[in-house]
Amino acid sequence: MMKIQKIKVIGFVVASLAISPFVAMAAPATVDALLTSVLATLIFVFPLLFTIGTIIFIVSIIRYLYSAETDKAKIRATILWSVIGLAAVVSLWAIVGLLSKYIGVATIPAHYGDPITPQ
Repeated sequence: MMKIQKIKVIGFVVASLAISPFVAMAAPATVDALLTSVLATLIFVFPLLFTIGTIIFIVSIIRYLYSAETDKAKIRATILWSVIGLAAVVSLWAIVGLLSKYIGVATIPAHYGDPITPQ
């Protein structure tokens, strides 16, 4: 078992070293570019997290409706935590949106083009 873990660690280190030049070349030059990259990533991640949370919530509701009486307490906890997670994602999404407006950083990098105007 230890041999497999060592191979995984070595593989991770080799892969990290292999992609490090690409990460260095992609590093933003200014703080504004860094904030734009981070906010653009977060704006992409939050809808994904919200979708995953919604799927977990719907699946938990369906499981609750068709489960035996002994499993309902565990499923109720999953439903509760999915609602808490959805509330957290929505609030963080709003905070990031407010920060991006307040700081004045565009959430879509300029090299992506204008999403509204066709080119």
